[in-house]
Amino acid sequence: MKMHNTRISLGLYLAGLIGLLAFTPAVTFAQDTAADTDVSNTATVSYEFDGAPQPDETGEESFEVDARVQPVVTLDNAPEITIGEDDTVTEFTVTNSGNQTQDFIIDLVQPTDDDFDLENVVVYRDGGDGVFDPDDPLGGDDIVIVISTQDETQVGRIDDIAAGDDVTVWVVGDVPETGVDPDDSVDLDLIATAFKSDGSGIEVATSAGSADIDTVDTVFADADGPATVDDATDGQASDDATLTTPDDTISVTKGAEVRNSDGSGGADQFYLPGERVRYTITLDYSGLDEEDASNIVMADPIPANTTYVAGSITLNTVAQTDADDDPGTDFSDFGATTADTVTVVIQGTRNSSSSDDVITFDVTID
Repeated sequence: MKMHNTRISLGLYLAGLIGLLAFTPAVTFAQDTAADTDVSNTATVSYEFDGAPQPDETGEESFEVDARVQPVVTLDNAPEITIGEDDTVTEFTVTNSGNQTQDFIIDLVQPTDDDFDLENVVVYRDGGDGVFDPDDPLGGDDIVIVISTQDETQVGRIDDIAAGDDVTVWVVGDVPETGVDPDDSVDLDLIATAFKSDGSGIEVATSAGSADIDTVDTVFADADGPATVDDATDGQASDDATLTTPDDTISVTKGAEVRNSDGSGGADQFYLPGERVRYTITLDYSGLDEEDASNIVMADPIPANTTYVAGSITLNTVAQTDADDDPGTDFSDFGATTADTVTVVIQGTRNSSSSDDVITFDVTID
């Protein structure tokens, strides 16, 4: 039973002081007192009349510890991405910084003011090992959200995160092959909304605001987040990731000059029917500041009103054959990979320190 003794000013002072502290903004310690804990305090005053001890007087007060709702979302890793890359993995942590076990509804938003959206997005709750295996994405992880387009969203719930605990959340998606340019960015907002579980279902946590000493009030203590819908003290938390495609590119330049009928340099530079024209394609890798390029393939369809000169392909002045030969000795073909097209495969990788690759082939003007 809670007692209120107005005769003992010391008891009232202590109770008032404790009440004041209860509603001072909370400082998070390693182990916070759990919500719905009854805190009782009794002040005892002893005294004498004419040297004779009198019965002690007491003043007692108690209060219920309120529930602090404080979700925190933190971006842990924003990966490097490339155009057309599948299964990019972005890592977030959802932390329950409150003082009671909470459920959280997880939502992922791709804002409209960026350059593109990830496709085939799936969000996973980590299964407990803290490792996401891209070769086995289910690998013990539970799917929380599946998003196919920005307008079609399924949200998921993470149940029973104890006070002070956290959960790793993986956001996995594909970078489109088209509609994305170098140095384009996509933004991801991960939002956690606090709910409470009472054994009979989920109810949204709402702040009573009554400051009733005898009841457990729900107090939102979350900070303002970067997501548009996430304000301070609203029971939500968010963090954002910006993924940017590299500004690296291979520079391609192409020239055409009239040649003698045998392919040697000619003085006559008029582009007349019957003349032989040499195309020169130069691949410059000086713009590869961050990435190494691999699987480089140059394809050049023979233009209308011209005829390809058989056996005229060269790669870095080395003659190539028109057939689809053993790639260990020959890296080009005409018409084998794609009809009426010169195809040259650049072996190995290239970076900013690589020398230019130069490809030539000839046509005659019909």
